[in-house]
Amino acid sequence: DIQFIDEFSQSRSNGVLDRIWKTYYEGISRANYLLHYGSGIDMDEDLRSRILGEAKFLRAYFYFNLVNTFGDIPLKLNPPINEDEINKPKSTSAMVYEQIEKDLTESIPVLETTYTSADVGRVTKGAALGLLAKVYLYQGKWSDALAKIAEVEGLGLYSLQPVYKNNFIDSTQNKSESLFEIQ
Repeated sequence: DIQFIDEFSQSRSNGVLDRIWKTYYEGISRANYLLHYGSGIDMDEDLRSRILGEAKFLRAYFYFNLVNTFGDIPLKLNPPINEDEINKPKSTSAMVYEQIEKDLTESIPVLETTYTSADVGRVTKGAALGLLAKVYLYQGKWSDALAKIAEVEGLGLYSLQPVYKNNFIDSTQNKSESLFEIQ
C-alpha cells in the first residue's frame, strides 16, 4: 500500500491511508471530549488551561496532517455525542486551516515554554509556534510564517544540531533542534 502512495496511484481501499484517517480522527475525538468536558473539571485553573491548550495543539496537529493528506475533510469540533456530530460533511481546506490557526493561537498563551525531563514529549509553546509557522508556510502566508519563526527563535531554546544525523538517532532525541517529538 505504501508503494502505491509513493507512485501517486493509491485507491480508496489503501490500508495505510485508512489507518492514518482512523488514527487521526480518533485523536481528534479524544481532544474534542476533553475540550468539551474539561472546563467542568474541578482542578487547578492554570493546569486545566494548559491541558486544554495541549488538546487544542493536538487537534490542530491531527487536522494539519489530515488536510495535507486528503484535502477537504470533515471538520469535527465536538465529541460524537449525537448523529449530527458523527456524520459531518466535508469542509473546505480553507475552513480546516482557519480552525487549525485558531486552535494554535489559543493554545500558545497557556502552554509552558519548557518542561523538566520527566515531562519530555509534552507540548510546549515552541512546538505550537513552530506548527503555526508551518501552517502559514503551507498556505503561502510568508510574513506570518516569518513572524512565528522569529517568536520561536526569540524563546532562545532552539538551535541546529552540529551533526544533522543526530536528529534521527534514539540516543540523541529531544535535543535543541527538536520543537516537538512524539515519544
